[in-house]
Amino acid sequence: MNTTKEIESASELTLSVIKAQTDLTVYANEAKQICFEAEDLEVTDDNQMQIAITFGGKAKAITKNIETQRKKTIEGASAFIETINKMCKILTEPLRLAEAATKNKINIYQIAVEAERQRQQEAARRATQELQDKLRREMEETNRKAREEASRKAEEEARLRRASEAEIVAAKLAAQEKVIAQAVEPIVILPPVIPPKPVPRTESGTLAYQVRSWKHEVTDESLVPRHYMAIDEKKIREAIDMGLRELPGVRIYEEVETRFRNRK
Repeated sequence: MNTTKEIESASELTLSVIKAQTDLTVYANEAKQICFEAEDLEVTDDNQMQIAITFGGKAKAITKNIETQRKKTIEGASAFIETINKMCKILTEPLRLAEAATKNKINIYQIAVEAERQRQQEAARRATQELQDKLRREMEETNRKAREEASRKAEEEARLRRASEAEIVAAKLAAQEKVIAQAVEPIVILPPVIPPKPVPRTESGTLAYQVRSWKHEVTDESLVPRHYMAIDEKKIREAIDMGLRELPGVRIYEEVETRFRNRK
């Protein structure tokens, strides 16, 4: 339910808007008429040019009057808003610095925590790789011995059958190929994953978390590809104002603009 003070404030605001609307309405009909006639006007001789100048000058004068009235109407509101903004900034600026300081300190700590997590992850990866290599070597040695044993038995059996040397060689090769086909690959061991620490949350419900984004820093402008360069429009305009009329890759031309100036 609105209090008496709130109702009075709303009434004052309504009256201010009505007064501003009344003050600006005096320009409405004349502005509408000028816009209508200017739209239909065609300038083909000096007389019509004089009429166009008159319309253009009136349009500029009315626009200036409306802008003056606008500034006068919002002058009090602008001063009020500026004062409130300054009051709020006095309070919020130290808080903004405090927030920035805590963010920086949290970032430093979190970077250290993440560096330790990555160190542990790398240590786990190396340990897993060492174990994997050990299992691979043991399996290779087991398979080598199995091939040698199979080859020896195949040779013994072939000699017992009084096989030729060529048949013995073939039997040994066949025995080795059979062992290779039945060889067992070493078990693949995956390194353990060291999870990041969970997002901290305070009793009040506030939490702090990191958002990662890629940034850039130019270290050598001469190496940056041309399509990443931006044209310095301001320098070009300044050079043209100083008299520059030719510039490779740029068309410099004169543009005519009509302006109005009313008597003061």
